[in-house]
Amino acid sequence: MVKKYVVKLSQAERVRLTELAATAETSVRSRRRARLLLDTDTAGQAGGLNDQAIALLRGVSVPTVARVRQLFAVGGVEAVLAAPAVMRERPAGMNPQQVAQLHALADSAPPTGSRRWSLRQLAEQMVANEYIAAISHETVRRVLRKRAAKPAANN
Repeated sequence: MVKKYVVKLSQAERVRLTELAATAETSVRSRRRARLLLDTDTAGQAGGLNDQAIALLRGVSVPTVARVRQLFAVGGVEAVLAAPAVMRERPAGMNPQQVAQLHALADSAPPTGSRRWSLRQLAEQMVANEYIAAISHETVRRVLRKRAAKPAANN
């Protein structure tokens, strides 16, 4: 399969990355990316390894290797080393209306026999009231923590 982004390092870049990969003074991410670039270099001694072999060798995912190739092709060595870590985007677990319903439920009187709502009770009640199809107590905790709210105590 033809690579979309081919890495061809100059001798100077290769020397710099080799020194960077061996230096403990740089961040782990920079050292890892330097090693990945050296492994993907088609002008190097090994002629460049395939992404699966590099991922297995370096303990990263195949998309990480492809992302490093792309960063190099777009902006060179500096772009690879300076690029921020990729944060995975997760869809929101609850929409604003559901968050408001959770806050209202947390502020309401707790169930009979309880002094206050537990996170699990709130999660179960959200599902029982059909505000949401499923929710974990951890999601309830995170949402309430954002508001700095505590489940209401029975007065």
